[in-house]
Amino acid sequence: MKKCKDLKHEKAKRRLESLMSEFSLENSSFAKFLRSIQLHSMALKSESVENQLLNLWIALESLVPTETKSNDSATIEHITDSIIPFLNITYIDSLIENLARDLLLWDRHILNSHFRGVPGTKSKHKLANIMILPDYEASRNSLSSKFRNYSLLSDRFEHIKNIISTLKPLKQLWIIIKQD
Repeated sequence: MKKCKDLKHEKAKRRLESLMSEFSLENSSFAKFLRSIQLHSMALKSESVENQLLNLWIALESLVPTETKSNDSATIEHITDSIIPFLNITYIDSLIENLARDLLLWDRHILNSHFRGVPGTKSKHKLANIMILPDYEASRNSLSSKFRNYSLLSDRFEHIKNIISTLKPLKQLWIIIKQD
């Protein structure tokens, strides 16, 4: 249930029932979870932006364990540090997917010629392989050189490449996935 776009009432109800059937918590934790859902619902129904923010904040605050908070950090810092990893779950994927889509719009033939022989079922997988793996350095450099007259595209390609190249755990995971 990581993709939580607003759904129609019936579909949301079915998804929540499916989640709850496979979901178990201690009674006190389950009560906190249900209260957070109620606060989220109240935020959606509220006309006041202030009440919406307050209800959403209280919902988040009740879900994040206080036991993990250090004495020298503020509550807001603790909450944001705790939820940012979950918010970033799809961030890298969406960066690569959007870049792949834009590269296809820029020049499908050039991109597809660089994708030949690169493993992956989707363009974003092939592009990630080219950007991350040392085996595709020549292809990466060749593709990058084609952006000469497109400085924004070149800067974006380099920026995303640098982001994902510095994420060592991501790089290691990608190499492990490649071996499977």
